[in-house]
Amino acid sequence: MHSNPRAAARFIGVLFLTALIANGIGSELAESTTDRTVILVGELLELLCGAAVVGVGALTYVVFRDWSPGLATGYLGFRITEAAVNAIIVVSTLTAAGLPQEYRDVLLAQRYQAQLVYIFVFVFGAAVWYVLLHRMRAVPRFLTVWGLGGVAILLVGALFDLFGLHIDMLLYGLPLGVNELVLGVWLITRGFTPPARATPEPV
Repeated sequence: MHSNPRAAARFIGVLFLTALIANGIGSELAESTTDRTVILVGELLELLCGAAVVGVGALTYVVFRDWSPGLATGYLGFRITEAAVNAIIVVSTLTAAGLPQEYRDVLLAQRYQAQLVYIFVFVFGAAVWYVLLHRMRAVPRFLTVWGLGGVAILLVGALFDLFGLHIDMLLYGLPLGVNELVLGVWLITRGFTPPARATPEPV
C-alpha cells in the first residue's frame, strides 16, 4: 500500500458515511413531498452522494493500485458509472418537480427504473470492493463476508423488483446498509490493515 494507508482509510471512511447518509436522506426528501425547495435539498444531497462515491473510488485506486491494479481500476470505473446514473436520477427528479402531475408521475416512474439501474451498478461495484478488501485482508474478514452477503441480498431484491415483485428497497438494502455504516466507522477509527506478506500484482 502507499505511504499513509491509515490517513487514506479515514478519508474513505468519511466519504463512505457521507455517501450513505446523503443518499438515504436525499432520496427520502425527494420522494416524500411535492415541495420544490425540499426536493431541491434532497437532490443536492444526492449529488453530494455522487461526488462522495467518486472520491471513495479514487482514493481506493490510489491505495490499492500497486497491489491489485485490475480490481482497483474496476472499482473506480463502477463508482464513476454509479455517480453518472445518480446524476440522471437527479435531473429527472428536478425536471419532474416543475411539471403538471400527470407528466410528473411519468418522470418519477422513470426515476424508479433509474434507481434499479443504479442498484445494479452499485452491486457490481460493491462486489469488487469487498473482494478487493478480502483479498488484501485490509479489514477483518467478518466485514467482507457480511458485505458480500449483503450484496447478494441486494441483488436478489433488485431482481425481484425488476420482474415485477415489488419489495420495499429498505428491506433488502438494510443488511448491506448496516454493514457500510459499520465499515465506515471501522475505517475512520482503525484504518486498513497492511498485508503482511503480500506482493504487488504485475500490471
